[in-house]
Amino acid sequence: MKKSTFVLDLDDLQDLQDIKDAEVGKLLKAILIYAETGQVLKLPPRAGVIFGFIRRRLDRDRKKYEDVCQKRAEAGKLGAEKT
Repeated sequence: MKKSTFVLDLDDLQDLQDIKDAEVGKLLKAILIYAETGQVLKLPPRAGVIFGFIRRRLDRDRKKYEDVCQKRAEAGKLGAEKT
């Protein structure tokens, strides 16, 4: 199952305060595109650094989600075999 959501932390706001609004817009667009397709867009240097932190968190969260989905699928198969 494809994951259709992700979480941004309120702690990220502190980092976003240091860059221009236009860069925040580019960063948000890059995050959404990465979450949807895995494509990494070129960003201004400071936004790129913030993106790196967020990207690693998105990757960790996606891996956890995939692991949970796999475990649930395996548990469902075992339950179906018992009945």
